[in-house]
Amino acid sequence: MTTDSMTTPHHGRNVKRIREILGIKQEALAMDLGISQQAISSLEQREALDKDLLEKITLLERMLGDKK
Repeated sequence: MTTDSMTTPHHGRNVKRIREILGIKQEALAMDLGISQQAISSLEQREALDKDLLEKITLLERMLGDKK
C-alpha cells in the first residue's frame, strides 16, 4: 500500500535535515539566502517548495557542505 506521503518528498523537512547535517543554523542559512530566520522556519514546515527556491537552497547547501 503506497500513499502520496510515502512517495512524495517533504521538501521542507529535507531542507531541515540537510541543514542540520551540515551544522548550519537557520539564521546563517537565512542570511545567505537573503531572507529572515522566521522564513526559514516556515519553509521547513512546508511540504512543497517552489522549484526556484528549492534549487537555490540546494546549491547553497552544496557549497557550504564542500567547505566542511
